[in-house]
Amino acid sequence: VDGVEGEEARDWRQLYEEKCAELKELDETLQEFSESSKALEADLETELKQKEAELVAARKQLEVLRFEHSSLLEKHVSASREAEQMQTQLQEDVAKLRAEAEEHHKARNVLEIENDELQQRLRSAEDLGQDLTRQLDRIAEENEWLHGEAEDAKNSGEETAQRLREEIAGTYEQKFFPSHTLFCSTRG
Repeated sequence: VDGVEGEEARDWRQLYEEKCAELKELDETLQEFSESSKALEADLETELKQKEAELVAARKQLEVLRFEHSSLLEKHVSASREAEQMQTQLQEDVAKLRAEAEEHHKARNVLEIENDELQQRLRSAEDLGQDLTRQLDRIAEENEWLHGEAEDAKNSGEETAQRLREEIAGTYEQKFFPSHTLFCSTRG
């Protein structure tokens, strides 16, 4: 029995020593793990602080970007309104210019028609002027001829009047101054 008990005690001792060796090994592993865990925890703590600092910086940058975005959005909205107003104004200006161009086109057509009528009237007036010039030339020639005739008639009338005066004077003298007539005729 002693042998069995001794063997059993040896087995247990051996098992105990194996378990102690395993425990020592586990303890060393735990110690290594604990040390590496502390180093890892320190690294993670450093990285966490770095990430928190980056997060704070990113949040600040986000706020700056949001402000810039808001400012740019306001500028964009304002620029869009201005562009729409300018576009509306340009469309109105183009519409006015088109209407004015249409009015100018109509006015030009009216002026062209009036110009054609005036040119036709001018040609008619020129033709009439030429006719009147010819008539005036003919009338001037007739007037000159009549003036010549009148001058001839005047001269002839003056001569006739002079002759009649002389005849009347001679008849008067003969009738009222017969002796004077003799005297004049003997002297003559």
